[in-house]
Order: sequence, then structure tokens, then C-alpha cells
Amino acid sequence: MNVVYLSKPTEELKQEYLSFYQDWVDSGEKYVPFVISQDPSDFHGLLNFLYESEKGLNIPDGFVPHQKKQY
Repeated sequence: MNVVYLSKPTEELKQEYLSFYQDWVDSGEKYVPFVISQDPSDFHGLLNFLYESEKGLNIPDGFVPHQKKQY
């Protein structure tokens, strides 16, 4: 059986994330969740955005921090 897991984007997974992003763009599908609409061309900036969002920093009014849940 194949094991599947979710992972946060990291420098080590940059190429995999960029491939995932390009597949999504090529599909023409709507960006859901909204975080996928963040352009990863500045990958370090994307990682910083995700870190700040998780910590509740610089998020839009009415938004809540992104949360990491362990099941």
C-alpha cells in the first residue's frame, strides 16, 4: 500500500511544490483553498507568508491564523 501524507512547503520540497502549482495552473481549476493562489515565483516569500499566516501575523481583517491539526 502507498503511504500518502501532507506536508508544508519547505525549501527541501520546493521543486515538488512548484510542480504541484504548475499542474494546478495548467488544469484551469479555481484556486481553492485561497492559499494556492499565492504566486510561488518568490518561494522564500511564499514560505514567509505561510509562516506568518500560521502565527496570525499580517493576516487580513476577519481571517484567523492558519492552523496545523494533528489527527
